[in-house]
Amino acid sequence: MKVSLKPCCVPALAALAVLMLFSPATAQAQFSGIVEGTVTSKAGEPVVGASVALGAPARLARTDSLGRYAFDRVPLGDQRIEVRALGFKPVARLAEVRTPEPIRVDVVLETSVVTLPDVVVSTTRDARLASRTAMSVEVIGTREIAETRAHHPADIVNRAPGVYVSNAGGEGHFTAIRQPISTKALYAYLEDGVPTRSTGFFNHNALYEINLPQAGRIEVIKGPGSAIYGSDAVGGVVNSFTRAPSDTPEAELFVEGGSATYLRALGTASGKLGASGLRADGNFTTSDGWRDGASYDRQSGTVRWDFALGSTTQLKTVASVSHIDQPGDGGSDLPLDDFENQPTRVYTPIAFRRVVAARVSSELQVRRGASTFGATVYTRYNTLDLMPSWQLSFDPQVWESEHRSIGVLARYQREISDLNTSLSTGVDLEYTPGSRLETGITPARDGPVFTSYTTGDVQYDYDVAFWQVSPYAQADIALLPSVQLDAGLRFDNLGYNYDNNLEPLASGRHRRPASTEVSFARLSPKIGVSWEVKPSVSVFGSFRTAFRAPSESQLFRQGSAESTVDLEPMKAESYEAGVRALVGGVATVEATVYAMKLHDDILTFFNPADGLRLTQNAGSTTHRGIEVGVGVSPVSEVRLDAAVSYARHRYDTWQPSVTDDYSGNEMELAPRVLTNTRITWRPEVLRGGLLALEWVRLGSYFMDPANTHKYDGHNLLNLQANVPVVDHLQLTGRLTNLGDVRYAETSSFNAQQGERFRPGAPRQVFVGAQYRFGQ
Repeated sequence: MKVSLKPCCVPALAALAVLMLFSPATAQAQFSGIVEGTVTSKAGEPVVGASVALGAPARLARTDSLGRYAFDRVPLGDQRIEVRALGFKPVARLAEVRTPEPIRVDVVLETSVVTLPDVVVSTTRDARLASRTAMSVEVIGTREIAETRAHHPADIVNRAPGVYVSNAGGEGHFTAIRQPISTKALYAYLEDGVPTRSTGFFNHNALYEINLPQAGRIEVIKGPGSAIYGSDAVGGVVNSFTRAPSDTPEAELFVEGGSATYLRALGTASGKLGASGLRADGNFTTSDGWRDGASYDRQSGTVRWDFALGSTTQLKTVASVSHIDQPGDGGSDLPLDDFENQPTRVYTPIAFRRVVAARVSSELQVRRGASTFGATVYTRYNTLDLMPSWQLSFDPQVWESEHRSIGVLARYQREISDLNTSLSTGVDLEYTPGSRLETGITPARDGPVFTSYTTGDVQYDYDVAFWQVSPYAQADIALLPSVQLDAGLRFDNLGYNYDNNLEPLASGRHRRPASTEVSFARLSPKIGVSWEVKPSVSVFGSFRTAFRAPSESQLFRQGSAESTVDLEPMKAESYEAGVRALVGGVATVEATVYAMKLHDDILTFFNPADGLRLTQNAGSTTHRGIEVGVGVSPVSEVRLDAAVSYARHRYDTWQPSVTDDYSGNEMELAPRVLTNTRITWRPEVLRGGLLALEWVRLGSYFMDPANTHKYDGHNLLNLQANVPVVDHLQLTGRLTNLGDVRYAETSSFNAQQGERFRPGAPRQVFVGAQYRFGQ
């Protein structure tokens, strides 16, 4: 049993929950007023979907198709109202609630060519004003996602400052959010707030299990999120939201083709009938791949059903499935000569990756006056059949793994007007049984190219069940009308029941631990303060902690390590401060500085003596940086967006062997500079179309922990055009890597293999057409 918990803190979690459930009855008695009104533009047109916030902490509402909003059970006294909407400047008003009679507050908004995000959900699991959020969150909206139609997660997620996702082939990826580029289990990936995978079965490629090109919204929390989402959320959280059903019947079909025989069809249909709303999305993609023998096929579908059980009760059910088949596993890394002269070459055409990911979730949300109850029940099924291309030269294997999950995310929120406080508590429950089978193989070569293989002995065969019971509580306290304190605690109690189907093995290259049980306990606090100086300017600061429990593969695939079942969880502490501002209605700025320290980091050492990787807890690492996002629109038709970050990632202490000490070195694959800049032109003549030029800059980084080899970084230009032709029909074009630059998605160095590079795609061209029905 591994416990990392201060017992004295546990009563605080319970006390917060008790305070919420048994708060004074007088809080209910004071909810006696009604505030209602309309939100319109200066031209008198209703503003649909505007975010209206009342009081502190804020209650939120959205305007309907006529621009109307309403709040009931409003406390007596002066109540601050804030209204925000895309394309308009934020406005604040005061509602004087003196009697139970309705108070009317009509708001007229002034247009703005740029706006800050109005609402975020991921920071607390409930909608909150972005201006009162005490952490850095990037919001990528429906319009931007729909216009981009990303081929790869990197095409859309990399627009967030401080975020870098590399293309590992097909839709495979490595991720860096306030961390070096890696495959490490440092991030939580969610769809509509539900983890796409169990903590115990982390997959660094998890974004390809989400249909991102057809998402409705993406929120990226940068930095620790364990106080909300538990283990995994160390470097950040990526939460993709499905699109809600449309109010009127509509359908859309987009087809696209391009270089490397790339073909894709995206289709969606949606509508409402009475209290029910339905949306169905489909994504069908195939490509031969620009590298030899590295083709790619994807089929994804999402169905969302919304049902209103009443004015205060909503039911949302989402079913998602993705199938991915990547012969060649996206292509292998290459030595320098082939990288420069034969980048299409693949040494590992026999490798493969086949993925099935299916999820069904149903969320019930009930609002009753000052209280909100929500419960999400979900199940998921994941399989992965893999011949890891990177291991063929030193530890060739075939992997078969699968897991099934059932879980519940329950939460309860209550507004306590006496205390100017919103309290919430909840619990996450999950049970995930799974299995892993790994078989050694003997590959045949023709020169450096692997051509076939024969199957050998089974090296790992085990069943493992992951379980989790994690209660949490949060408090949002309005210290002043414009100053809000955000605090939270989460207690994670989780573990594994491991059954080895082979004999334990205590020596050799593939050691196997005996059947056992392993558990972990950890308390994760957070605290932050936000100050809304005025509706267009806010500042924030926070302290957050995080942890990462070892995954099943880290614990029970022992390799040549002395022991892995005694691995400790990784722990992290992070400080950050930032500012958000809307400047003159023509520019937005968000800037954040952060410092994060990781302890007992689970690091992998490549042993040059036998070519095996050793997984171990290894000292500590430090991560510091600044992230800046800017949007400028000097005229209505032109907009400049820039996401820039500078960071330093360092080993404080790491000595993986007697002769190797990397303490004080910069971490490998840790570029100091990340830049994504876009200029978008929307000429009136194009009637909603656009022309966009994107500049992507990846700074230099060390390729090895000894800091002896360095990648110089690269610059890329991409061009995009969306041009309406006739009503309902739009043509699209995309030209990537405009300068046909030779660059590496990732690179590395070790004594056994030397310098290795994963080449990025050359110049490619794609054209498409979109037709919309029913609009």
